[in-house]
Amino acid sequence: MKFIKNNYVLLIVCFIFLLSGTISALNYKKEIINARKTWVMHYKTSCSNGNVSDCDVKVVNMDTIATYGYIVNIYDCHMYYIAPLLIITIASYYLHKYIRKGYLKQAINRKEYNALIKDIYIKVLKCSLILPLYMLFLFIVSYILSGHFDYNVGKDVYRYIGFNNIELSIHWVKFIILYIINFFINSIFWINIAMLNIKHNKSLVVSIIVSYIELILMYMIFESVALLLPNIESIMLCFLLKPIWDPHDISYLGLISVSSMFAILTMFMIRFKYKNKEDLLEEISK
Repeated sequence: MKFIKNNYVLLIVCFIFLLSGTISALNYKKEIINARKTWVMHYKTSCSNGNVSDCDVKVVNMDTIATYGYIVNIYDCHMYYIAPLLIITIASYYLHKYIRKGYLKQAINRKEYNALIKDIYIKVLKCSLILPLYMLFLFIVSYILSGHFDYNVGKDVYRYIGFNNIELSIHWVKFIILYIINFFINSIFWINIAMLNIKHNKSLVVSIIVSYIELILMYMIFESVALLLPNIESIMLCFLLKPIWDPHDISYLGLISVSSMFAILTMFMIRFKYKNKEDLLEEISK
């Protein structure tokens, strides 16, 4: 009971992720059953009309990467905007608890200030594992629903390629590793935004709202720049929110480089913002 009391926000966030993933997977399963029936009829009709090549087509489940892409970017696409809010919410909850609810004031006499801030930051950074684990969960569910990695099934039978990039389906192990790492790095960036705002906001709700608005505004500005400067659109895509989930043919090295840049830059901003002990104690005493 103590664990539930101390971590109820974490449990709620995890429940929302699992609920979203489960509903998305069930909706996909329902559609793919209907799609298989449709394609079976299509190939039977085509065969009876004399298209011999269609007579041997076996309609099986789409490959795992195509299934994964379909679930993530069609049925679970609402998480493009909900996931950052959930990560900011859980990070802000723990930061508010550690920094503004008395923990910092009590611990500061027993531990050196910089080490204490570092400990708090590392504790909260554990929240950056939630989204990667969720995306791994969706991948495992996709494999259970599919059962294979033959991308030719999606391409030739269903006329659908996972993430609209056949290279990702061919080199799926490398893709999944980089894909999940990028979610981990972006989660760190979103947590950093939360930590930058928690210092100046007494209210947990206000801090969450401000952090989320700042994040969305940043992505909107980058999107506007991409539209205004089409010559560098391919570069600017690495700075947007949607390609984190739906990379298409964007360079994954570019995506991870930009995500890492944001994470590292905000780490330095945190270091600067929390360098003065007296300033922080004065801020949280207001």
